[in-house]
Parts: sequence; structure tokens; C-alpha cells
Amino acid sequence: MDQALDARYYSSQGDRYKDESNHTQAIINYKRALSLQPKDYSLHLGWGRALVDQDYSLAARLKWREIVRMDPDDQSALFVYGFILSTLEEYAESEEIYTKCLDISVKLPEVYVNLAIVKMKLCKYEEALLACEEAFIYIPDEYYGRCLRGYLEILQGRYEDAIIKFEEAIKINSDLYLASFHKILALWCLDKEDEGYEIFFEMKSKAEDLGIFHEQIKGLIGPYESELERLRFEEVDPDVDDEQQEANCHNVRGLKFVIKMMKRELD
Repeated sequence: MDQALDARYYSSQGDRYKDESNHTQAIINYKRALSLQPKDYSLHLGWGRALVDQDYSLAARLKWREIVRMDPDDQSALFVYGFILSTLEEYAESEEIYTKCLDISVKLPEVYVNLAIVKMKLCKYEEALLACEEAFIYIPDEYYGRCLRGYLEILQGRYEDAIIKFEEAIKINSDLYLASFHKILALWCLDKEDEGYEIFFEMKSKAEDLGIFHEQIKGLIGPYESELERLRFEEVDPDVDDEQQEANCHNVRGLKFVIKMMKRELD
């Protein structure tokens, strides 16, 4: 029996099932291939990618930890592993992995953006801002990076600065609503509810497909609720200074308004 040939067969079957989104069968075939060629790095990658496509589970975390140990200089693998960790809310470890990823010579702008998100979750707002600025060096017109940059300004109570970043993002892509909703949040934190409502109804009136508009709203409610919960916890953290506490109070109130408005629209 030619083990290498059999391994290639099972690997190709794994690739086929993965392309068909049959992740269970893909994983079974990659495992069969690895039983014949246990040191084949590409087979470990295939198995890992199938796990990620299936869900960001503990199994995916363990597999990608094994992969990055096999090749610590594989930037793509480090990036995937960092993302899995952040999805599982293992933010400190994710920060460490993204930092390792950036220590490799080629700088990937998407790593800076994801690192900024992780640092935000760890309440390292100024470090997150610096990571965003690094991303802009490589992708000057990065829409989501600007949205994140503006949101970080909101978190620190710098609402006017935040609005400038959201307006820059809207100029880059007016068909995506994330920047506009963040701008509404900033306005409500400034007690400018009427301006916020005006932007909302203008977005709705210009939406060519109301279904897509509602889908984008649904996609934002979860992250906003998660942020609301995080900031409520930070509100009672004794280590947070008075200035940040004041910003948190405004932001909690603003998030409540935005979430309520979104849910009302979907009812």
C-alpha cells in the first residue's frame, strides 16, 4: 500500500468536502490522511481550516495552537489563531499572538486592526488607537479601521473627534451603515438625539433594499449589547479613573438609546 498516495487521496477528499461546506466529512478525511502522514503540515492546516469553518470552538483553538507550534513563523497561522482566541474572548492571549505575528518582517494591516480590537476589549484604548494608526499606513482608505478609530474616541469621551472619523469612513463607503450608527451613538452621547434620529431616518429613506438595511441592524445589535455589558462592568471598576468613568456613563446611556432605536425598527 502506498501511504503517500492514500494520504493525498484523503487530503483531496478533505478539500472537496470542505469546499462543499461538509466540515464533518472534511475533518474525517484530513484525520485519515494525517494517520498516514502525521508530519504533513498542509494536512494540519486543512484540518484546522475545516474546524474554523465549522465554528470557533475549543477544538479549533487546540488544533491551531498545535499548528503555530509546528511553524511559529507562519504569519497566516498566527493570524487565524489570534482571531480564534479573540472570538473565544481570550483577549490577553490573542493580544500576545497578534504581537508575535507583527514581529515577523511582513506587516499585515489586518493584524493591526484585529490587535486594536483586542486591546480595546482589554481597555487599553491608547494602545488600540496606535494600532489603528499603524493600519492606516498600509491601508489609508480602510473603512472598518476608521470606524474602530472613531469608536475608540467615543470610549474615551472624545465625541467630536469620533464624528470626524465616522464622516471619513462614510466618504469611503456610504453603502455600509456601521460608521453612520457609530456617528448616531456619538451624537447621543453629546445629547444631540434629534441629529441622531435625523441621520437614522435619512439612512432608512436612502436604503435601496430595506431587507439589507435591517440585516445590518441585526448584525450590530449583538456587538452593541456586548459593549454595553462590558462598559457596565467597567463602570463599577475601582481602578478606572474619574474621567473614564464619566465617559463610560455617557457611553452606556448612548448605547441604550441606539439599541432601543434599532430594536424598535425591527419590531
